[in-house]
Amino acid sequence: MKIEVIDTQKEDRTENLQKKLSGKTMLERRYEQELMKVKAAADAELEDRDKGEVNPYTGREYDTNTVRVHADKIGYVQVYDRSIHGWETMTEWAFLGKEEQKKVTLGDAYEPPVFV
Repeated sequence: MKIEVIDTQKEDRTENLQKKLSGKTMLERRYEQELMKVKAAADAELEDRDKGEVNPYTGREYDTNTVRVHADKIGYVQVYDRSIHGWETMTEWAFLGKEEQKKVTLGDAYEPPVFV
């Protein structure tokens, strides 16, 4: 059985020296880098809430291909489109045909609609 002796004082001295030189430990610098990446990703996801309709449950604009039943017209649905920031009204049959066409065209990349 081999026993390794770890010099923790040496590691502490190295870390303290790094902290004195840079003001931050390596772990703190990594944490800040990861935090900056997360903040950048979050900023990229922010959308202009003034343009589109906001989902009351999420507080964000509805996703493209979100579907809801039309409030006034029987047999019609409304599909949200972020490119126009609004709802597109169509019959249920037209919507189903459009979705079948998407399935064939996109194949594995097809994402089913979100029903509200």
